[in-house]
Amino acid sequence: MRKHPIADLVGELKQLGADAGCVEELGSPPVTIDVSGLTGGEAKISGEMSSHFLSSLLMTTPLIDGDVKITIKDELISAPYLRQRSVVTFLVVVAVAVYAQWEHGVLLKLLQDFLNQYHPLYYDGTSMVFEGGGVPSPPSSSSDRSLQEQTFYAVYPHGAFCIGWALLYHSLVLRGVRFCFAPTLHTSLVFRLYARMVNRPGSAARLAMNACPRAGDGVALPLGGFKEHCIAIWPVYVFGEGRLFANVQGMWKARLVLNRLGVPTILVWWRWFFSLLPRKAELLVVVRRPLVLPKVDAPTKKEVACWHRRYMDELKKSYEEYKEVTYGPEEGKDAKLEVW
Repeated sequence: MRKHPIADLVGELKQLGADAGCVEELGSPPVTIDVSGLTGGEAKISGEMSSHFLSSLLMTTPLIDGDVKITIKDELISAPYLRQRSVVTFLVVVAVAVYAQWEHGVLLKLLQDFLNQYHPLYYDGTSMVFEGGGVPSPPSSSSDRSLQEQTFYAVYPHGAFCIGWALLYHSLVLRGVRFCFAPTLHTSLVFRLYARMVNRPGSAARLAMNACPRAGDGVALPLGGFKEHCIAIWPVYVFGEGRLFANVQGMWKARLVLNRLGVPTILVWWRWFFSLLPRKAELLVVVRRPLVLPKVDAPTKKEVACWHRRYMDELKKSYEEYKEVTYGPEEGKDAKLEVW
């Protein structure tokens, strides 16, 4: 180490406000540094030196109080290595932001307001109905969530990309509800960061969903994992979801097996110039009156089947009452809800 040239890096630290120097005049370690934080400024560095010097500066700059400008004086010979380290640094920053504890501020609420206002404009029309006027009031803090009634929004149908689900996720009236996504999607760093910026995402894994009622969270997703708690289930049906995309049919048994393993098996298209862009259909989101399930310590199969039947009856009633509103009298009278 005493033969390793480090004078250029020491000079860069001096340019940024550090009192640093080599003990000996050889420009090698050991080094003395007397500093209580860097003040910032401009650091001029040669592009011909080791990429480690520039990488160390790039990792240090986020912690500096003032503005920092890094100037490369000549040809940068280590550009490929710096690009790799920039990608790694970006992923580390995203990972920290994804898993760090932070609350929604003004900018994030503005983002949710923007999506809630302008996303529906893409379609021919979108509307949301809460039967009985039972629109939930979003909690203002985590303590309010523990005091409010436990709710579970069971949303159907999923569709290819769950556009109705996205409308609910952006909705201001459901701000604060824990929307649970597939575990593989929830662990994606970029998706999870975006989802946290807009609302409160969660994992659909069994352990994670079991923890939601104990934390006082309202939850949105299909049924499952709530047998230990008394909870109000709101059946939600999105009319028009099936008209947004066309999906290749057939091979259902194999596709369902892959789906249970977490492998997507959809092949969708609509727009000829970009197949993932949905059609401009009309969407109607109906949130039916809540069905309050009692707490049953050791439910029998008969009791589970009884409450499941009552739930499905409510969902079918919702479909029958609103199908003609969405599809029109002629098409609506012959439309049937398929239950697999």
